[in-house]
Amino acid sequence: MATPDEVKSLWDLSDAIMNVDKDKLLRSSLGELSLQSTFAPTLETIQRKFEFAKKYAAGLHNRQLAPIRDNFTYISEQMREQANRSHPEYVATRDQFVADIKNQLEELTHHWPPVVTVAVESRGFLEDVGVHREYERTIESMKQESANALKQVKEEAQKTIEEARVLAESIEKRARSTAAGISVEEVQKQFRAAQQGLENRVYLWAGLGFLSVLGFIITAIYFARVGPSQEGWSVIYRLYTTVLFGSRFSRPSALQQRSV
Repeated sequence: MATPDEVKSLWDLSDAIMNVDKDKLLRSSLGELSLQSTFAPTLETIQRKFEFAKKYAAGLHNRQLAPIRDNFTYISEQMREQANRSHPEYVATRDQFVADIKNQLEELTHHWPPVVTVAVESRGFLEDVGVHREYERTIESMKQESANALKQVKEEAQKTIEEARVLAESIEKRARSTAAGISVEEVQKQFRAAQQGLENRVYLWAGLGFLSVLGFIITAIYFARVGPSQEGWSVIYRLYTTVLFGSRFSRPSALQQRSV
C-alpha cells in the first residue's frame, strides 16, 4: 500500500491542477491564437483523471503511485509556465505546450490500470452478485423494450396500410358514384326530351279532338235551324275528313249521295 507521504504528495498538486487560472492559460481574447478550443477539453480530462487518482491513491503501492504523481507534477508545471508567459511567448510556444501535455497523458495511460483495478475492487464489482443480476435484468429489459418497439412499429405500419386501403376504396367508390351520376343525368335528360315530345303530341291530339267535337256541335246546331240538304251533307263530310285525317276537301261518296 502507498505510504501517507506518497499519497500526500499527490494531494499537494490539487491546487495547481484543479485551481489553475483558466483565463491566463486559455486566453480566449487572442482568438485563433488562444488555447480555448484546442486545450479546454484536454484540461477537463486532466482534472477528471486527477480526482480519480486522488480517490484511490491509498490503495496503490508506492511504485505504482510514484509515476502517476510524476506525470501530474509535470503537467501542472507546464500549465503554470504557459499561463505566466507573455503574449508573444505564449503564441510561440502554444503548439509545443499542447504536444508536451499530450505526451504526458499518453504516458499516464501506461500507469493507469492499477488505479482502475483498485477502483473496481473497492466498489465490489467483482464480488457483488447483485451487480450481475442487475446487469442481467438491464439486458432483459432492453430486449423487452426492443421487442415492444418492433411490435409497435409493425402495428403502426399495418394500421397505416389498412387506412390507405380504406381510403383507396373510398376514392374508388366516389369515382364510380360520380361516373354513375353523370350517366343517370344523361339518361334523365333524354327521358325529359322524349317526355316533352310525347306531351306535345298529346296536347296536339287533344286540341284536334276538341276542335272536332266543337265542329260537330256547331254543325248540329246549324242543321237544327236550317235543315239538312245535299250541300249540308257535303260540308259535314269535308269538315270530318279535314279534322280527323288532315286531307283536302273531297267529294262525298256515292253512299253519302244516296243517303241525301
